[in-house]
Amino acid sequence: MSVFDKIWVDNLHGDRIISEYAPDGKTSETIFSIQGTSPGIKIGTAIALLCRKSERSSKSQVFYRDVADARAADRRAALLQSLSEPGNKQSYIGLEPVVRIGLPFKPRATTQEYFTWPLLPDVLPSSFPGVQSSRDDLVVDTDRDRLVKRMMQYFNPQISNEEIGRISPIAMRDTARFEASKTREYLVRRGFVPENIVPHLYRPFDLRWLYWESETKLLDEKRADYFVHVSKQNIWLVGVQQNRRSFDPPIVTSRLGSRHLVERGANLFPLLLVARGENHLFEKNVAQVNDRQLNLSEAAIKYLDSVGQ
Repeated sequence: MSVFDKIWVDNLHGDRIISEYAPDGKTSETIFSIQGTSPGIKIGTAIALLCRKSERSSKSQVFYRDVADARAADRRAALLQSLSEPGNKQSYIGLEPVVRIGLPFKPRATTQEYFTWPLLPDVLPSSFPGVQSSRDDLVVDTDRDRLVKRMMQYFNPQISNEEIGRISPIAMRDTARFEASKTREYLVRRGFVPENIVPHLYRPFDLRWLYWESETKLLDEKRADYFVHVSKQNIWLVGVQQNRRSFDPPIVTSRLGSRHLVERGANLFPLLLVARGENHLFEKNVAQVNDRQLNLSEAAIKYLDSVGQ
């Protein structure tokens, strides 16, 4: 918008990653799906045409068009049919994407009052991303005893890497940040830690068990700085910066949460933070709760004082 004078956006939908549906409730096929030939791709698609004049306009114009038929063939036909419209203007609508809600190209109805609401970081200044295991079939389970048994097998030096690979294929699969054999070799020498089996909110209303490993990349993202603040006495509000689908309400939990609790990239905002000697993670001069610190901004505390809380 700062470079181009006019922008046309054609939303062709077809996002199979989030199981997108058309307005009639049918599955939205990827635009590249061809019956009997190719299923297409999983990623939703848009086409943008951007025009820059030699003499720049003072304000960029943005036009949006939604081609939302469920079947890809119908969507392609509608797109071709639109070429016969005079100036291609009838099906486009003009819009002004709002910076404060992330410049969405799809039209959104937003009242001015909405922008007076404080952001979560303005109220709860400290937050943490959730845990990401990337090896769920090894370190996550709905049954605690089954998880303990599998982890005991993983830590057993009498069981070969090949056998572990059959028990949990992903456990012995190298990635860019994980050397499977070296990691297991180190952990077998160190030994199994029973206390590392902890309750884990894996998805909304889906409480499971996790083997939380702190010393290696067995967990892709262990979030050690987050883990120390988790307890039954602490309450967390889980949200995302921007919802990809329709609005998903925040989640409240006291358990160790996954990065995928709300779509992907969930952030967890605690009510309380554990003090670490003099290296506080929080602002000074805010209320103490036993050995913990309230995760509240100065503005939030002043507001609570003003209403007698």
